[in-house]
Amino acid sequence: YIVDSQKYDVFPSELQYGGHSSNHQFNMTGHLFLFVKDKKTIHVWDLEAQAQLFEITSDEDISGVQFSPDSRWLTFYTSRGAIHIWDIEKNESYAILEGQPFIRHLTYSPDSEVLVSISLGNKSDSAILWNLDTKSQIRNIDLTSEPILQYPLIFTQDSQLIISGCDCGRIHILNAKTGELLHTLIGH
Repeated sequence: YIVDSQKYDVFPSELQYGGHSSNHQFNMTGHLFLFVKDKKTIHVWDLEAQAQLFEITSDEDISGVQFSPDSRWLTFYTSRGAIHIWDIEKNESYAILEGQPFIRHLTYSPDSEVLVSISLGNKSDSAILWNLDTKSQIRNIDLTSEPILQYPLIFTQDSQLIISGCDCGRIHILNAKTGELLHTLIGH
């Protein structure tokens, strides 16, 4: 993204003056911007209003952060593996999803209803599909015995399918709402 410096003359001073930010990004429309400072605090800015909307402070190190495609949620995960879903409009916690240490990646469906978290680097690598309406797991996939979902993965635009490749030359297609493996394409 490119920020029009004539349109936005107020910008987070921590970034203007070289402050340490471990992660930063825009939402899909480009009007919200976030950055993580010192691994503990998320600052969210409304660039059109040229003001900070809020900040979220975590007791644990923040390992990753992401806006949902519809900009309803700000999602971050911590060093111990808790996934925090923050309601941007209400400026409050919506859910804390637990049960998966060593999270390395999060991916939203385009409709922002399903979140996939991928955990790697331990003896029980896993991918969990989360239903954000019910705040519950759709399916927990043990990637050590069933390596059908790996990063990078993509959702189809209608949010119905998840497509993921693997090092073994296979492409796996899953139902995004149930986690069921529908097809495996070999030799790709």
